[in-house]
Amino acid sequence: MKCNDKVAKIANIVAVFALGVGTVFRFLYNFGVGPETAGFNFFFFISSLYMLSFVSILALVVFKPDHQKAQLARTYFNFLNSITGKGFFLIFLAFILCEKTDQGEIFIAIFVIIIGIVDIVLGWNEASQEIPKLPWKSESAPNSQQKSSAPAATSLAGQFPNYDGDKERVPPKPV
Repeated sequence: MKCNDKVAKIANIVAVFALGVGTVFRFLYNFGVGPETAGFNFFFFISSLYMLSFVSILALVVFKPDHQKAQLARTYFNFLNSITGKGFFLIFLAFILCEKTDQGEIFIAIFVIIIGIVDIVLGWNEASQEIPKLPWKSESAPNSQQKSSAPAATSLAGQFPNYDGDKERVPPKPV
């Protein structure tokens, strides 16, 4: 495990706890705890249930990634396999958390968005290092492509008697 992975794992654990606190604030707000505007709203309650399920799935994947249920969750939420996908999901959940901002959820959301951006940057750097290198040399070297393909043509000509190289094919003329 690299340093970036450790930093991302610790940051994701902290973000899951912050989102859990924000989810508790949402339920408290829905049941009348908080400012005068607090009270039951059916659609906000459904939205809070979605938030609770998404945070639970993220917590399962972050805390125990090798658990059977976590693997099942990562099967259906495949973007949670990468650090970048977790970062985008954190930002998504932070925006859901901003639906009501009466109890300071905005500060939790900003904190989670910062962690999500850090995850995206770390994942982007990791993904850019995994991109395969080009199998040929740069274009500045003259005829580097032609030199590497010449032995292949001679070996194919030796193996297949009817092989006539890489000549341009001309369609037969109609009779």
